[in-house]
Amino acid sequence: MFSSKCKFLLDENVRHELYQFLNEKGVDVVKVPKGIKNGKVAQLSLKEERILTPSINNNPLLRDFLFSK
Repeated sequence: MFSSKCKFLLDENVRHELYQFLNEKGVDVVKVPKGIKNGKVAQLSLKEERILTPSINNNPLLRDFLFSK
């Protein structure tokens, strides 16, 4: 399923249910602390070698790409 080596950084607006799901599956996942600017989020992701997972609600291009037919 998921590799235990995958590390995720969830945007602060990502639903908590996704965090819970990944955490229950044993995935190394953390949420971005509230109030951190986007540039700092990217730096944090690189520093901790985490896959940055943005909220699709705040990103219409990503939402359209993921849910287009």
